[in-house]
Amino acid sequence: MAFLTNEGASSSSSSSSTHRWNYDVFLSFRGEDTRYNFTGHLYKALCDQGFNTFIDNDLQRGEEISMELLKAIELSMISIVVFSKNFASSTWCLNELIKIFECRRNGQLVIPIFYKVSPSEIRNQDGEFGIALAEHEEKFKDNIEKIQRWRTTLTEVANLSGFPYNDSYIESEFEFIQRVIKEISSTKSNRMPLFVAKYPVGINIRAEAVELLLDMELNDVCMVGIYGLGGIGKTTISKAVYNRIANRFEGSCFLENVRERSKINGDIIQLQETLLSKILDRYLKVYSVFEGTNLIMERLHSKKVLLIFDDVGESKEVENLLGECNWFASGSRVIITTRDKHVLTTLGRDHREYEVKKLSQGEARELFNQHAFQTSKYGEDYSELAKQIIRYADGLPLALKIIGSDLCGKNIHEWKSALEKYKNVPHVKIQEILKISYDGLEKTEKDIFLDIACFFKDYDKDDVVYILRSCDLYPDYGIGKLIDKCLITLEHGRLSMHDLLQQMGREIVQQESEELEQRSRIWRYKDAHKLLTRNMGTNRIRGIKLCSPERTEVSLKAKIFKRMKNLKFLIGNVHIGEELEYLPDELRFLEWHVFPLSLSSKCCPPEQLVALKMSSILLEKVFKQGFQYKNLKIIELKFYPQSLSRLWNQFGEILGILPNTVAEAESKIYRHYYLTLPAIEIPKWFKFNHHQVIGNSVSFLVGPKFSNLVVFVTFPSKVVNTNMDSLLSVKISINGGKQQTICETFCSYGNVWLVYGKVKISNPSEENRIEVAKIQAMLESDTDCKEETINQPMQGVPKNTTCPTCFDSDSNSGNEAPNPGDGDLPMGFTIRVHLQCPIPFSTMIATPICINHHRTQKHLDPTLKRR
Repeated sequence: MAFLTNEGASSSSSSSSTHRWNYDVFLSFRGEDTRYNFTGHLYKALCDQGFNTFIDNDLQRGEEISMELLKAIELSMISIVVFSKNFASSTWCLNELIKIFECRRNGQLVIPIFYKVSPSEIRNQDGEFGIALAEHEEKFKDNIEKIQRWRTTLTEVANLSGFPYNDSYIESEFEFIQRVIKEISSTKSNRMPLFVAKYPVGINIRAEAVELLLDMELNDVCMVGIYGLGGIGKTTISKAVYNRIANRFEGSCFLENVRERSKINGDIIQLQETLLSKILDRYLKVYSVFEGTNLIMERLHSKKVLLIFDDVGESKEVENLLGECNWFASGSRVIITTRDKHVLTTLGRDHREYEVKKLSQGEARELFNQHAFQTSKYGEDYSELAKQIIRYADGLPLALKIIGSDLCGKNIHEWKSALEKYKNVPHVKIQEILKISYDGLEKTEKDIFLDIACFFKDYDKDDVVYILRSCDLYPDYGIGKLIDKCLITLEHGRLSMHDLLQQMGREIVQQESEELEQRSRIWRYKDAHKLLTRNMGTNRIRGIKLCSPERTEVSLKAKIFKRMKNLKFLIGNVHIGEELEYLPDELRFLEWHVFPLSLSSKCCPPEQLVALKMSSILLEKVFKQGFQYKNLKIIELKFYPQSLSRLWNQFGEILGILPNTVAEAESKIYRHYYLTLPAIEIPKWFKFNHHQVIGNSVSFLVGPKFSNLVVFVTFPSKVVNTNMDSLLSVKISINGGKQQTICETFCSYGNVWLVYGKVKISNPSEENRIEVAKIQAMLESDTDCKEETINQPMQGVPKNTTCPTCFDSDSNSGNEAPNPGDGDLPMGFTIRVHLQCPIPFSTMIATPICINHHRTQKHLDPTLKRR
């Protein structure tokens, strides 16, 4: 369809999302034949119907067309060429026709009217047309190429579908003109550029990215899916893409609101009829969905088309319109926008995908300012409030537009009040758009979403899967569904979601009841404090989060949770003065930080408990009761240096390859350690056996039930040239098999290098011997790049060796690693192990070592982040 009329405007580098034509219609005609009769009547009828029509009444005639006329042709959406008896005798008319056909190749629509002449006369160039062209050949005998162009163009235009008229027709000239007007009206409505946005901030760069995926130079069929959360700008971007490229196709159609319009059978048929009429420029009646699908494939399969289906909710909606998506003509393009990434599988294996990301900080600021102030600048007194609102919207264009428009023209006090309201009560218009995706979920998926929104945002995904699986919510499938629907994201293994989606989920819970105790989830501190201190708990409550922004003590009854038998999640960080005597048996997740959670000896640990995260004091009491944790998968304890020695000594004795004493180096930096264990005492089944050293390699036996481990290897830094950047790798062999290389992270500080990486154990049900055979360093500098093998003998660590739990590289800190024996730190291992089923629960030994490397404090294990 024709929007852009020259190559420059239609290129992918165009900075405009829409194009405004100067004229709807350009009239080309032979003045002496039709100016004061047919063409004059057609011009008046077009103007009466509101068409902005160009006619060259005032232009000076000559052999060559003026630049003004050429520009008028280029800036017209439609050109109507009125062929009459003496048309070909005018070189002006013939040159004008050449220019019109140049614009036609760039997408302009050309409608020929054969007024009292036959299309065959023009095609065959006989009669008056033949005589005129013969005279031109005589006149321009030195420019025969020009004559050939005229002849070729006349043949092409005669083959177009047009409007013939002569005196023998029963139809009057007036009726004929009305029929032409009707066709032009229909054509114009189909060819108008789509309105993109009042302020299309950030749209062009995203439209260009989609256009690159479409690969417009490729002659094959290409399908692209645009996906993202509601209000992120999918529709706006797809409209901009449509305006940029629609002129390159034989037919194009943009169908909006496909999901909403597909809910009723009659509306599906209307969508099919709209698609057909947009492409074919005429109405076709469809009587059933099945017939419509077949008709679309039958009538469009030979056309190079652009189809954009906006806001598709299910695969079936695409199937109703396109069938199997395998019938398109070469060069066709199909774009689908959706909130559900899974829908895009309908497009086949070779489709391409574009995820719409939120606006950058600069883009968000510009879009908000345009809507709130109708300019990119604002008064200094509004500056801080504007920043807070932009931060609240978190790059979501929908929120920036709605809130900005609402606040436009309001005073500073109204802005402050509105901001406070938005923080506690989401804007109803934003809520409506975002909630569409939630409403399309099944019940278990809704529960998963609300649990994440209220409690588990930024938690490790695997931990949450364990917890929710025990609640019969099928999270392995459900979380994937939420990711597909763009309701949550997975970032570095942790669950995340847009702040406004989290607020939307929490608002859904708020709307469950006016009564606090009748809501399923309590996450706000003041609500949780009120509920517990007033003993308002009920069986309706599923989870409670009692997290104070400040260190505080809360007085609760010993059996406060007795009335909450269905409580599954309990999270807190306050000091409870009295020991608790009861925890619900249905409790799956217990997390308590800052202060230990005191439990009375009368308190029976919940039998359904899956995950436990807190300080060690609780575990000493719990495990003394000898309770069997058959459902427990995760225990995470937070220790401080003074409590580490005993655990490390136990661990060292069991491993046999670690030092059996721990020297805790003092540091100016306050540190705490995370250690995940099944108990305060390391269980007997957690055991490495038969450590041995042979030549330059070291090996150890890993018992059954270990699925994978992370091996840390340390060695003296003098064996590598520390003046050069080094890429270190360690060769690991399992049971004498093929070596695998680990090279995930390495660090150097003072006189020691450390490299570590994950080793996957193929047979976790059997004992496996792990051998560290070779360490290689890829040394890089400006002049060379070579690989060398480090042949430093891997000595066994003597029983009396002392190794620090942490040390710094700063030689002035007094915290350098001690040099045992002859002053060289021998090869050593630290092993972080993750155990999986069939044992009762998972275990992970993790020892982050804090270093000061390149003036930045880093942790050697990036996965150990505070939840």
